[in-house]
Amino acid sequence: MFEADESQQRMLRISLHAAADQELADWVSGMNNEIFENLQRVTVLAQKDGSLHPDFTPREAAILMMVTMNGIVSEWLRSSRAFGLTTLGWKLISAQMSLIRKPLGHRSAG
Repeated sequence: MFEADESQQRMLRISLHAAADQELADWVSGMNNEIFENLQRVTVLAQKDGSLHPDFTPREAAILMMVTMNGIVSEWLRSSRAFGLTTLGWKLISAQMSLIRKPLGHRSAG
């Protein structure tokens, strides 16, 4: 299983961060870290104001959004831009936002 296989994880990390230009790889990594930190900051605020779905921690919600964004961009690039990134990206991000948003009328346990 991938989650338990450190060798497979290491291979994926190498392939994701391998770039002909180390400066570019560092820039991409830095941007991903900055985006993730911003997403986590926003989801912490959402939790504080009661709008984050109680099934998610701020970190989990940030990971979900990061995975969605990276996934759609990766697939768009992999498929030689076979679909509209903005149109489909907006739909997917909106759907994920609905998933992590606390439903109206939802009561917290306790």
